[in-house]
Amino acid sequence: MKKTYATEFHCSDVLMAEQAKIDLLMSGMDLSGCVESYEKDKVTLSFFEKTKKSSAKKVLRIRKATGLSPEIKVLYDSEWKGKWKEGLKPFYLTENIQIIPGKAKSKKVKAKREGIVLYIDTDIIFGSGLHPTTRMMAEFIESKAGKISNFFDIGTGTGILALIAAGYGAGEIWAIDVSEDAVKNASANFRMNGVDPDLLEPVNLSSFHRKKVFDFVSANLLTADLVKMKNKIVPFVAPGGYLAVSGVSKTNYNWFREHFRDASIRCVRVRSEAGWSGLLFKKNRARS
Repeated sequence: MKKTYATEFHCSDVLMAEQAKIDLLMSGMDLSGCVESYEKDKVTLSFFEKTKKSSAKKVLRIRKATGLSPEIKVLYDSEWKGKWKEGLKPFYLTENIQIIPGKAKSKKVKAKREGIVLYIDTDIIFGSGLHPTTRMMAEFIESKAGKISNFFDIGTGTGILALIAAGYGAGEIWAIDVSEDAVKNASANFRMNGVDPDLLEPVNLSSFHRKKVFDFVSANLLTADLVKMKNKIVPFVAPGGYLAVSGVSKTNYNWFREHFRDASIRCVRVRSEAGWSGLLFKKNRARS
C-alpha cells in the first residue's frame, strides 16, 4: 500500500500561517507543494512527500525558519485520496458555468440552464471549483469571453481554468503545474471535455523558459509564490492582455500589493470572498 508522509504545521490563525509562508520563502524553501486547510479560524500548512527521511529533513528546516512545531502523519493513498468528493454533486461555479463530477458524465447529467458545462474529476478540493479563489478566477475569465484567443494557466491543477477559457473561445491553451499528478489529472479532464491543449507540462515556472505572450494569463498560486515569480509571470502577458491572480488572503493583501508591482501592468479589478482576494491586471500597450 502506497504511503505519503504529511508534514503539518498548525497555525492559530490566517495571519500566523501567512507569516510562516513568508518566513519559509525567505529561507529558500519551495512552497509549490504546500497545501492549506482550514477549520474555523485555524490553518494547517501541509507538505506531502513520499519518503520519511526527506520529510524529517524538511521538518528541521521549517521549524528553524518559522519556530512552529511540526507533526508528521503517515497517510495511505487508498484511505485519504478523494474522500472529500464522495458526496460531491453538480453545482454552478458562476451563473453560467456548471461543474459536474466526472463520475456523473456516464449518467448523462444535464445542465439546468444555458452556459458552459464542464466535467471535472479530482482527488483534491483545490481546483475542483469549490474553493473561492477558483470561482473568482472563473469570473475574471468569463468577463473577457470572446476576447481570449490564447490562454496560459500557471499552476493548472485540475485544468479547470484552462477549460473555462477554452469554453469562452480560447483557441490555444498552455498549462503547466509543478505536480506530475496534477498534470495527469488535468490531462484526463481535458480529454473528458474534448479539449486538446497545445502545451501541458509538469514543470516549475522557475524552470520554464519558453518565450510567448498571451491574451490572458492565470496564476492561482500561493501569495508568496506570486510575489517571488512576478518577473517570470508578467512577461507572458501580451500588450493589452490580462493577468488574473488569486490565492491572496485578506490578511496578506496589503503585503501582496506592496510587493507585486510592475510598471507594465495596472490593476483593473479586485474581488474578495471568504477571506480571499483575486485581482485582474491589464498589460499596458506599447507606445508607438
